[in-house]
Amino acid sequence: AQLRDELMAFRARLMLVHASPEHLQLRYARAQVWGFALRNLALMLIVLPLLVVGFALFALPFLIPRWTARVVRVDLYRQATLKFLLALALTPLVYVGLFWLGHHFRGTGAGLAACAIGLPLALLTRYAIERWQRIWRDVQVFFTLGNRTRLKRRLLAEGERLAQEIEALAQELGPRVG
Repeated sequence: AQLRDELMAFRARLMLVHASPEHLQLRYARAQVWGFALRNLALMLIVLPLLVVGFALFALPFLIPRWTARVVRVDLYRQATLKFLLALALTPLVYVGLFWLGHHFRGTGAGLAACAIGLPLALLTRYAIERWQRIWRDVQVFFTLGNRTRLKRRLLAEGERLAQEIEALAQELGPRVG
């Protein structure tokens, strides 16, 4: 029970600084940090216009199912089904809107082209959002642990101590369980 409490406290401290045990092993070199920042900034400047358009077009089929699942309060096992079915129903409406806009302003060919571009744009948007979420987590970890070596060392030592205790407990209990 004491080990469990210590593990939960350690987990809470890691969550407080937005880190995982793997983050405690990271070493930041100035060239790597600058490379990461410049690479992602350049990518953002290139992809941002497409991301804005993609998000504007596909925000409703993406967000409405999430909001509905929160409001309706279905159990966890049915949330995915609800979200999937709502997205499945809403996405064709977006494509009808894309076709209508293209057709209205430039004719049938433009409407068909808008629909053809829709799927790659939706996939790019989804990928970019997930990538920016990962990048944001990495940036948070960098600013939290990157310049706090004492905190990082203390958390790493605590994690190693807990790992040794768990290993010792597993060796002690192993013969009894097996």
